[in-house]
Amino acid sequence: MNKEKNDALLDEFINDFAEGSLTRAELQAFSELQNQDEEIRIQAQCGIRVRNYLKNLKRVKARPGFDQRMAAKFAMELQRETVEQNREQTGQPAVSS
Repeated sequence: MNKEKNDALLDEFINDFAEGSLTRAELQAFSELQNQDEEIRIQAQCGIRVRNYLKNLKRVKARPGFDQRMAAKFAMELQRETVEQNREQTGQPAVSS
């Protein structure tokens, strides 16, 4: 497994730990990992602090459909960036639909 995959897996493990969603066996394994690696222990503690901080933030109300509108805007921006990257790589004008 390469470093990027290991890092992603570790990040997911830390997030699950911070959310309290690890199984008993996973929690035991993660505790052992934290005892062996100070950096992992620090990251886990930071994850818990961030999660608690986010839980305590004041809720902000949004109009119905806000998340769908934002998702559509993100998709359009991603498509625009992809078209521009393709244009730069090929040196040809982009074909849009």
